[in-house]
Amino acid sequence: MNNEESTYNLDVNAALSRMYAAEEGMRPTLIYKPRIYPDGDQWCALLGVNLQEGVCGFGETPDAACREFDLAWHQNRLRPAKAPPTSDKGAS
Repeated sequence: MNNEESTYNLDVNAALSRMYAAEEGMRPTLIYKPRIYPDGDQWCALLGVNLQEGVCGFGETPDAACREFDLAWHQNRLRPAKAPPTSDKGAS
């Protein structure tokens, strides 16, 4: 490998490192900071009042729970929003 190829490889690796660091910083876990706590023999990362209304992830370690939370966050964002409740008031 010559110096030109070596310099090119260093530039590519540096660019990839910056890209991965930026991606890591954009994780929902790091942005929204869910509550992370032990739950039985697993860890839970929960954002919201409870499991039914919030977004959560479970794992054997806090990191695994956070990564599951990130997946759940993205899956929930892809679901269509619930339609607002309809009111029968004024209907004749």
